[in-house]
Amino acid sequence: MKKELPIMIPPVIGLLHHAHPLAILLNYDEYKPVYLCNYIQLYSHYNLVNDGFKIDFYSYDGIGSFYPFMQQSFTMQRTALNVTNIIDFIVSHIDSNIYVEAYTDENYLSNKLSYNLQPFVHQNLIYGYDLEAKELYAIGFDQNRMFAKLTFPFDEFIDSYLLGDHACVSLIRSNFDKIGKMTNTDFIYSAYKEFNLKQFIQYAQDYLECKTSFASHQSAAQVRYGLDVYDDYMEKLQHEVHIRREVKPLHMLWEHKKCMIERIQYLESCGYLPGDTNLVAEFEKMKTDLLILRNTLVKRLVKDAEIDVPDFCFKLGEIRSKEKELFEELLTLLSNKENVLEPLSY
Repeated sequence: MKKELPIMIPPVIGLLHHAHPLAILLNYDEYKPVYLCNYIQLYSHYNLVNDGFKIDFYSYDGIGSFYPFMQQSFTMQRTALNVTNIIDFIVSHIDSNIYVEAYTDENYLSNKLSYNLQPFVHQNLIYGYDLEAKELYAIGFDQNRMFAKLTFPFDEFIDSYLLGDHACVSLIRSNFDKIGKMTNTDFIYSAYKEFNLKQFIQYAQDYLECKTSFASHQSAAQVRYGLDVYDDYMEKLQHEVHIRREVKPLHMLWEHKKCMIERIQYLESCGYLPGDTNLVAEFEKMKTDLLILRNTLVKRLVKDAEIDVPDFCFKLGEIRSKEKELFEELLTLLSNKENVLEPLSY
């Protein structure tokens, strides 16, 4: 007997609190207009005690991550879960159309980079099983650092759950039949079933002006928005040595350009933008430039060598300047459509 719940490799993988929900939600056409109306705004935050420095998409309820389109349980520690057979626990929830996000020690999983090397507790999203083959189906990063569909043999997964420190699980169920117009329109993520142009424009304006228009989500003073994340990152690179060894900020800037290309192409296909602009080509160039910077950093890390910080910051500054021009052009083109076009269904 086997069962698989709907799953896909999502367009955003740099942070799993986005990747896992999108891997579920983007299987449904009802969610796609909501997705396309978001993933525009960025924020940066520096908290050395907890997360260190990060660049992230501004989420539904501010700098946290919450999706009204699914139900997710609180994380349950292994010691409090009181489960005698973790495989039976997972199978029973998959049978109830509930995904299982499992935090286990990847030192015991043979298709993981940490296998037989060092303890590393990390999360993977389990979406299915095969009782005859004695395997679980999941998505996550494989031994080649690629985000992919994975299989975990029962015996390996049991060891990763029982022998690793701090193992835990959370449960996720999609909730599409309950999506409707929200009464509080200050929320960051649209709850409409149609693409909302005015809301898109507000998010893009916020990105350009380095602010948030959503007063119901007050953030700490060290949070910076939109194009200011480049300045924040460049300042940290100059003064915080350990941040020069972090790949994720560059990866998130690269994923943001991927998302913007997807949105511009959607706007063109709907007639919100003319099809003869250079916006896609210019965002593609920025995406390539950021990928080159990211790969340069990775190569320097492999050699245990320092990056050229002034050169790095100069190139980031050039990308920031170009992106400012492109957002100004995008908003100018959209301003002519804002009051004449109704939101379109995806």
